[in-house]
Amino acid sequence: VEIEALGYALTELSDQPVVLSLGGGTPTAPGASELLGASGAELVYLRYPPDTLGARLRGEIDDRRPALTTQGDPIAEIEAVFRARDPQYRELATVVLEEPGTPEEVVRALIDRLRPDTPHSG
Repeated sequence: VEIEALGYALTELSDQPVVLSLGGGTPTAPGASELLGASGAELVYLRYPPDTLGARLRGEIDDRRPALTTQGDPIAEIEAVFRARDPQYRELATVVLEEPGTPEEVVRALIDRLRPDTPHSG
């Protein structure tokens, strides 16, 4: 179902300006990398180190939050999941923002990076 929804979003919405926020495991699903790579979309990787992710996640943990994989403790899984997914995320991304900061700073960086009339520094 996730891949079907991704395929729909990438094809049916491709003529509109849209932002898709994918779940962390989406690019690892069978066929997702191919769909994403062939889409021609700007793929942005908001790359935060595991310690930053852990600090953020600690504030969100409750009885309803599932494990990142199937190992149990989400905090304990962060480093392993990061190491496993980071190379694939970097390969797929057309834009990598290293520790872009607050949500407002992320939006500002994305506007600066993706606006057609803005010169890019990298």
